[in-house]
Amino acid sequence: TRWGVPRCDSDHFDEFVLILPGGVSAEMVHVGSNEYRPRIEQGYVSATFSPTANKWTARDATGITYTFGDDEDARLGTATGAPADMQHGDGSCDFTTAWALTKIRDPNGNTIDITWDPIDPQSNLLLPLLIEYGGHESGTPAHSTQSCFSGA
Repeated sequence: TRWGVPRCDSDHFDEFVLILPGGVSAEMVHVGSNEYRPRIEQGYVSATFSPTANKWTARDATGITYTFGDDEDARLGTATGAPADMQHGDGSCDFTTAWALTKIRDPNGNTIDITWDPIDPQSNLLLPLLIEYGGHESGTPAHSTQSCFSGA
């Protein structure tokens, strides 16, 4: 966010930046419960955070649903499992700092699924491993492509 890297003791701990395919990005602010909306509304988008599953679900004006961090390998931070953050007795904490896009679903149920490879958790780098597309929520994907990256 504009406040820099998240910190446990920050007043802005629950502000996030949402970046959707196509380059749409918005600074999201907490509006109640687990709901987030853009600080400045440029086009309709809403996001819901599930702290127990440590994942985000966003929906745009066209009804497309985006899921982020549906799998632990699609998250970065000092705590990538669930729950999303953990406070320790010494006042320190661990938390997730990034959730990668794992699923796109259109209003007709057509899907794209993305599997991520956390090359090295210390490097804060995720690479797409498998993209499955042309599928429907009721069946298996029609096509897939697998990436082959080598760490240098």
